[in-house]
Order: sequence, then C-alpha cells, then structure tokens
Amino acid sequence: MNSSSDRVSAIVAALRAKREAQTSHPAADLAALENSLLAEIEAFDPARARPAQEIPPPPPARAVPMPAASAAAAIASPPPASTAPPVALTGGLLEQLRQQASVRQREENAAATSQATSATAIDRALNLVFRYLHELVQQLNILKPKINRDYQLLNQLALHGLHWQEGFADYRRQPDSEGALLERVSFTCRLGGAPNIACERDDTNAERFRALLFDLGLNFSSQEFRNDKRLIERVRFEIRGELGVSVRWRADFARGLILIEARNLERFGAAPYELAAAAVDQALLDEFGRLLLGQPNRFRELARRR
Repeated sequence: MNSSSDRVSAIVAALRAKREAQTSHPAADLAALENSLLAEIEAFDPARARPAQEIPPPPPARAVPMPAASAAAAIASPPPASTAPPVALTGGLLEQLRQQASVRQREENAAATSQATSATAIDRALNLVFRYLHELVQQLNILKPKINRDYQLLNQLALHGLHWQEGFADYRRQPDSEGALLERVSFTCRLGGAPNIACERDDTNAERFRALLFDLGLNFSSQEFRNDKRLIERVRFEIRGELGVSVRWRADFARGLILIEARNLERFGAAPYELAAAAVDQALLDEFGRLLLGQPNRFRELARRR
C-alpha cells in the first residue's frame, strides 16, 4: 500500500477515534487529537486521493419528433429541381399533337406574311393615288376646264355645260398602333356654270322629288302653290346648275383590295368599283382623270386587272 493509501487510512482512523473519544477522553486530549486530524487533512492531496474519473461521452443525439403539420408539408413539398436537361417525350399522342401544332403555326405564319405583304402593297398604291390626285386638283384648280358630260335627271332634265370649279385631295392613315398604313384617300370637287333647271311637281310627287334632290346633293329652292282651300296643288323647283363630286379610295385589307366609292362621278348617284393594288399605276390614274373630265377612257377595263 502506498503513502496515499496510508494517509487515507489514517484520516479514516482519526475520524473514528474522534467519535469514540468524545465519551472516553478528556477535553484536552480531544483538542490535541482534533489539531492532529486537521494537520493530516491539510497535508492530504485530494487530487491523488483517488484515481481521476474518466469523463463519460455525451449521449447520442436523439431524433426530435416533427410536428404533424411540418411532416405533411415535408411530404407535400416537391423534390429539388434537377439540373439535368429535360428528357423530350416522343411518340404517341403527344408527337401527333406536336406535329399538328407545328403545321398550324406554319400556316398561320404564312397567312400573316401574305396579309402583311398585301397590306404593304395597298399602302404603296394609295400613296400613289394621293400624290396623283393632289397634283391633278392643283392643275385643274387653275385651268377650270369644261366637263364633257351631261348629268341626266328625271324626265329629260339634265345639267349640261358644267365646268370645274375647285377640287381637293386628302388622306387618312391607320392609328399608329395598327401600323400607320394609309387606309383611305378622299377626293372631292365642285362643278358649276350650268344653267339652272326649273320644273314643277304636283302635290303627290313633290315630296319624293324633294327627297331625291337632297340625296343627290343638289342645291335647289322650291315654291308651293295652294288652292282656295289652302291645300298644296303643285310645287315649283329651281335646281342650281352646280354639282358636288366625291370619290373615296378605301383599303380593304381583309380582302387585299382597294374599293372605290364614287358619287356623282359618271352620273347622278353612287357607283362602286374595286381593284387590286397591283392594278394601280400611272396608266390607270390617267384614265381616272379622263373619266373625271368626261373624256373617253379605259378606266373600267384597267380596273379589272389582277
């Protein structure tokens, strides 16, 4: 037994002796024994009283149970996105639909390209129309030529001997959001210098004749004649020897055509024309000018070109 063990034994024996001596030894002996015991305790090294105890390793980590809501969310959450490229699905219904969609897209692209080409051609043709008509009215406003045409009204009534008075040309474009293409060219002129026409209508035909004059845009005055009972028997009309002519060249982008809406051009009333953009050239516009002035022309023939 080594010295450390001896000291431990001595301390234990001293403590036991102290307990026993409390009843059998006098007080002086007990004091001496206590001092001796304290000296022994102070000399004792606690670090060497017993071998050092090994520190036990920490207990293994224990899984903490997840709340039910969190567990459900974890199950429902999608797996992390893969960085691998997607795998193309081929064959079967998907492949058939893919091919049909591709054909449809090519058809739509071809139709859109064709429509855009047609719209550009119409825009170019209307630009040519406006430049020609603008120059035409400038010259005619100076020359004021005679119009070699009689405008036949009802019952052999006609305006004849008309002359050019004044003309005007204008245009309108589409809104910027639609491409700002030229969509309409307007042309108007005033013819005058013809003798006034005087005629009478009875009360049963007067209102119908009045409506016709309004529809044709003719300026006129009227005088009513009444009988003794103050009933209208007849109406006398005096039609002024002047006439307004209007021609509107309008783009029909859906059909790829140019529509011409004329009023009082060749005769009283409306006359429609339609032509392809490719038909508009210098020759056709010259023929239109001759038609306007009442000269022999081939306008209708050239307008049928495609």
